[in-house]
This record gives sequence, C-alpha cells and structure tokens, in this order.
Amino acid sequence: MATKAEGIQEEEMSSIIYDILHNCSSNYVVTLAQKVIAEVIGTYFVVFAGCGSVAVNKIYGSVTFPGVCVTGGLIAMVTITLLVISQELTSILQSPSL
Repeated sequence: MATKAEGIQEEEMSSIIYDILHNCSSNYVVTLAQKVIAEVIGTYFVVFAGCGSVAVNKIYGSVTFPGVCVTGGLIAMVTITLLVISQELTSILQSPSL
C-alpha cells in the first residue's frame, strides 16, 4: 500500500516529466537549403583536412597513419564544438527578446 508521501512524490515526478517533454520543444523548422549548406560546409572541412593530411604525409612523410586518423577526430571535435557554441550564442542573443 502506498503512503501519502509516496503518492505526492509520484505526482511531482510525473509533473516534472510532463514539463520536460512538453516545454522543451521548438517550432523552428530547418529548411532544405539550410541542411544542404550545413552538409556542404561539413564535407568541405572533412575533405580539405583529411586529404590535406594524407597529401602532407605523401609529400613530406612527416604525418603518420595515427596522425591522419587524429586529423579526422579533430575535424569531428571542432565541428561538434562549433555546433554547441553556436547554439549557446543563439540562445544568449535571443534571451533579451523573450
């Protein structure tokens, strides 16, 4: 049998879960053009840095196989970091207008 305190705790938890699920949504729609532009920029960085590291390895022999692999990881890290920073800046810049 559930006590009164357990019932209140369950109600609070269900209220918190409802708030999280229904208040964290956005009506912002990403258009096809924005998706294409983002894909082109991301592909450019991957091809430019990835092929550049392979070319440097071929010409100078100074970049080893792990170096080429680290370049790919750095590309992913920088891309994700820029995504997070851009989202934070957008939320900071839009907060006074709310």
